[in-house]
Amino acid sequence: TMYQKVEAMRLAIEKLDTSASGVNLQVTASFGISNSLESGYDPAMLLTHADLALFKAKNKGRNQTVVYHEKMASD
Repeated sequence: TMYQKVEAMRLAIEKLDTSASGVNLQVTASFGISNSLESGYDPAMLLTHADLALFKAKNKGRNQTVVYHEKMASD
């Protein structure tokens, strides 16, 4: 599924060796996913819903993948 692919990317980013010049940085990523079944095939709506899911991921503590669902529009 798309969720599994995106989650694999998130985990790969988290595991990156980002040490340089004696400084170790922790790099993480948050992702928001929307799909055409809930969002329709309108590109603007797909982006809006993905953005809402990303906002939810960041509010839940970051470093995670969240899939849009209709309830997010009313949150």
